[in-house]
Amino acid sequence: MSELLRYVADELRAPVAEAVAQVSDAIRARHGDATVATLFYGSCLRRDTLEGVLDFFVLVSSYREAYRSGRLRWLNRAAPPNVFQLEVATGHGALRTKYAVISIAHFERAARFRHLHPHVWGRFAQPAALVWARDETTRSRIASAVAVATSTAVRRGLALARPERRRGRELELTAAGLWQTIFARSYATELRTEAPATIRAVFDAAPERYRRVTALALARLERRGTIAGFEQHDDRIVVRHRAFHRSLDRLGWLIRLPLAKAAAAIRLLKGIATFDGWLGYVLWKLERHTGVRISPTARQRRHPLIFGWPLLFQVLKRGNLR
Repeated sequence: MSELLRYVADELRAPVAEAVAQVSDAIRARHGDATVATLFYGSCLRRDTLEGVLDFFVLVSSYREAYRSGRLRWLNRAAPPNVFQLEVATGHGALRTKYAVISIAHFERAARFRHLHPHVWGRFAQPAALVWARDETTRSRIASAVAVATSTAVRRGLALARPERRRGRELELTAAGLWQTIFARSYATELRTEAPATIRAVFDAAPERYRRVTALALARLERRGTIAGFEQHDDRIVVRHRAFHRSLDRLGWLIRLPLAKAAAAIRLLKGIATFDGWLGYVLWKLERHTGVRISPTARQRRHPLIFGWPLLFQVLKRGNLR
């Protein structure tokens, strides 16, 4: 077991609040025996709070087993994940969750460097808790995928970050700057409403953790020959890169970026078919992250599929979804 894999495996075993486990149980009940794992991640985990919307990824064995609806199976297979919301009565009161359903095979593929979209590696390079797993084999598969996601994120960041100093094949940068680039670029593909200060806060919530996983991911990239070597001194990193790899990675990102944004737009539209109350959620998320408030009419709230489109287009026109 590599040090990076060991690190993320331990991190995934972190305990969660009883109320979070209750939400996990409610989600599992929705999808029955198809559920193989539930992963808790996002701002509520980062801030150690139950205030807000709890974010989960739900891994299933197959879409056929997860749904009775053939339409939902097809949508999940064609453009994973499917996203749902649920309100759960817990000992802490009613909690709201937004959860994404994806097969474990899709999850593993989406963690890899070659995958088009960062909806897995962009999220799971960040801390996560494996609330429930069907067995130890599943737990090991997920830990391996999360380690790959972390390595993918760091490799993407190295290709796209602006070094503070360049000397021959050596790039000098900071861990904070590297992760700012990683988060900003991954959010940019998802039409996310995250301000720069919010993005920086993700790193600032656990700087020592990110410095540690940076070193472990760089060691993995060095073993695989992606970089020639590196040195790390606290927040400062000097990477001896391989020019061919870095140029190829940058070019690959530029080619993939419009495709990834198109895929995100498709997922946004698809979410309308699976996400109850999508209009209210989008507007709430917008106000929370940007301070921009848009109030729907009573008719738009009652019939969002018919009358809610002008509001969505208004949000897109403002450029608040980036």
